[in-house]
Amino acid sequence: METTLEANPGTVTLDTLRAFRAAGINRVSFGAQSFNPRHLARLGRVHDAHQTVEAVHLARQAGVANISLDLMFAVPGQTLPEWEADLERAVSLAPEHLAVYSLTYEEGTTFHAMRRRGELVPVPEDLDLAMFTQAQETLGAAGYRQYEISNFARPGHESRHNVKYWKREGTTGLGPSAHSLLFPGERAPHGLRAANPPSLAEYGKSIREGRLPWTVEQACRYEDAWKESLIFGLRMTDGVDLGDLEQTIGAPPDPLRHAVNELVAGGRLLEENGRLRLPGELLFVSNEVLQRLA
Repeated sequence: METTLEANPGTVTLDTLRAFRAAGINRVSFGAQSFNPRHLARLGRVHDAHQTVEAVHLARQAGVANISLDLMFAVPGQTLPEWEADLERAVSLAPEHLAVYSLTYEEGTTFHAMRRRGELVPVPEDLDLAMFTQAQETLGAAGYRQYEISNFARPGHESRHNVKYWKREGTTGLGPSAHSLLFPGERAPHGLRAANPPSLAEYGKSIREGRLPWTVEQACRYEDAWKESLIFGLRMTDGVDLGDLEQTIGAPPDPLRHAVNELVAGGRLLEENGRLRLPGELLFVSNEVLQRLA
């Protein structure tokens, strides 16, 4: 079993990591984000580069054999050489897995508000793309395979947890705000999505009373199953097996079939030996392609 703990490099100690390992944690994901003090400050992180390096060493001492690092690029003011330095520093720590994300400005976040007020200026799109390409080149040369748009791993160390999402397999969410995708048979043959309340008190009350704590419960339609399977699955560089999907879900709805055919005809998707995938050069603009399937 793969049991992952997300951790802040600035708050872990050898004792806590040993305790986590003793409790069954065998994979730790550190939110490094950057090794540059200016960018760490911009991202509001409480740790510094030395603490990230130390956290990785401590995790190894504690017996954690599977470590992942999160890195962020396209930070306002960041240069390509600075990003290259972040990648090289991360590789020098020899983690088994790396997740690299372009900074996005989601509505409702502090960064979105700062951008709207002109307090943050996003990096130019061509620089954003250059950073993405640099990650592919640097990590590929270091032995990491890009198995998903933002994720790179040494062989055999792909995140099992995330792959379950991308393959639309069943997941059970425990705790406040957690979400589930369940397959309870005839009741919801294409899956049942459920969400727990964000309130710890409300969640605990339901558990104590012997009730499922769901505040949202929705059976998926077969159209939903097809769209989700394609949109999530096409994030993976191996793409999706159309035959497997038809066997699991049924024939694709005509509008979706037509959309896929148009994207294939236009070179926006590739269909080879029954598998559908994004061309490598379009991974960076995947959202523009995948939104056609929504």
